[in-house]
Amino acid sequence: MARDILGQICGFLEAKDAELQCAAARVLGALKTDDPGVREALRQAARSPNQMVAAYAIDALAARGGVDDLPHLVGAFGAPHTARIRAIAAVAAAGSAALPVLREGLRSKDVAVRRGVLEAFSRLPGPEALDAFLEAVFDPDEETVRLAVDFARQRIAGLEEKERLALLARLRAILRKAHPAKAPAALAALMKLLGFLRRPEAIPDLLAGLGPKMPPAVRKNAIVSVQHLDLSRSDAKAVASAVLPLLADSDWANLVAPALTVLQRIEVPKALAAKVKALRESPNPAVRLFATRALGTTGTAQACDALLAALAGADPREREAAAAALRQNPAYVPRLAAELEKAKDPAYAWLLAGILKACRSSVPKPTARRLLGLGLKRLAKGQEEQARGFLEVARYAAPQAARDALYEAGAALLRKGKPEAAEAYLRHLERDELVTPEGLAALAVSRLLRSGISLDTAARGANPGVPLFLRLARRGDAPAAKTVRPWCRVLGPGGLLYLGFHFLEQAGPERAFGAEVLRLLVTAFPGSDEAKAARQRLGKEKA
Repeated sequence: MARDILGQICGFLEAKDAELQCAAARVLGALKTDDPGVREALRQAARSPNQMVAAYAIDALAARGGVDDLPHLVGAFGAPHTARIRAIAAVAAAGSAALPVLREGLRSKDVAVRRGVLEAFSRLPGPEALDAFLEAVFDPDEETVRLAVDFARQRIAGLEEKERLALLARLRAILRKAHPAKAPAALAALMKLLGFLRRPEAIPDLLAGLGPKMPPAVRKNAIVSVQHLDLSRSDAKAVASAVLPLLADSDWANLVAPALTVLQRIEVPKALAAKVKALRESPNPAVRLFATRALGTTGTAQACDALLAALAGADPREREAAAAALRQNPAYVPRLAAELEKAKDPAYAWLLAGILKACRSSVPKPTARRLLGLGLKRLAKGQEEQARGFLEVARYAAPQAARDALYEAGAALLRKGKPEAAEAYLRHLERDELVTPEGLAALAVSRLLRSGISLDTAARGANPGVPLFLRLARRGDAPAAKTVRPWCRVLGPGGLLYLGFHFLEQAGPERAFGAEVLRLLVTAFPGSDEAKAARQRLGKEKA
């Protein structure tokens, strides 16, 4: 009687009414019977083109929990969406009991089944899952390989360091089986897996994947993986030798851009300077900029030639990169100094001077003094623009020598009554590196005399020498007796009276400075009319 009822229910699985079929499958699932006829009927229903019927049949088979049903459930991995999801969940729920049938499923001719097997493995906790993913990288279906790599990445993320090193050894063994011509997709997948390990020990294996005979996908995955590894302990020469050739490729996104990222993280060795220099001729602006920057670390004569050519070029980005590269390596200083000496273009000379200024601690003192001498010669000829670069370097590399030489030359001209010529030297002493009270005083005198002495209040305020005297008045280390006395004869009684009266109208230290200047006037030119006026003004101050 019961068998007859089961037979009738099984018959409903073949009915034309899908709802009746679903109901029959649900009833049989609830009964969990071991009847062979029921099991066979459910297995047939699991292959139904109606995904809801197939799904309920799969649920019924899963409810039995029979190991002998697992092959049929794996076969249902190729079913439509809902049924497939139910089948994968049912097999994964079987745990380790499903491992044999899943391994067999990896060799199914149905690609949908193979993909479902990988998804089922991804839900199992054991190490067998990673074994399956590694095996699947040789699958002929591209999407299956992609799934295998993605699932493997998730497993690798949870591995300890020792486990990662053990996996690296396994991957190396698998690499030997992956021939570039016969299994390019597998080799490309393995390059990704090596990168997922995040172990610097994998770098040599990845560099091998960058070879010119490797398929494009292999090279792409290899360079992307190298890009994400720690390169601090790697062989810079080996990395650079393998990666530099990629910069000549036309594939910007997949090869050139990641290659640039890798190369910017290492110091390109001197031995590869010629190859880097050749990249300066690349049609790709980013590659040319990289080559320019990288030449800065090599310090060779060839590299310096290339950098100087870029520095004199028309591209502002390359000029900036060349200047930065030259600044970072003191080995270039002698050549830069020689280049500055023969530079004809003032703008180019100023650019060279700026680089040498940044390397001032590496500029030898004899070189700095020689450049100073050249600058002074240019000033003597009235070539201030040409002198500027030489004096800029000397100002930083030999400040004391520059300060003394400029002051002596300017002061000598000032005493000869040539304030305009003197200012060409003395104006350099206004800069912070060379400023002294004596230098400021000499410059102030030259400017005061150049603009002329006028007793008009507005004219006094506009005289460019007055602000410098004001700076002196406000300095605690620059009393007029020290800074102005050497120039009493040059200023004359009129100039001293002009200064004294101007600052005596001020307040605070400026007023005291003015009084001191008037006392200098009285001492230096006692019989002059200006001295008489100064004494009268000082007398009013005391009163």
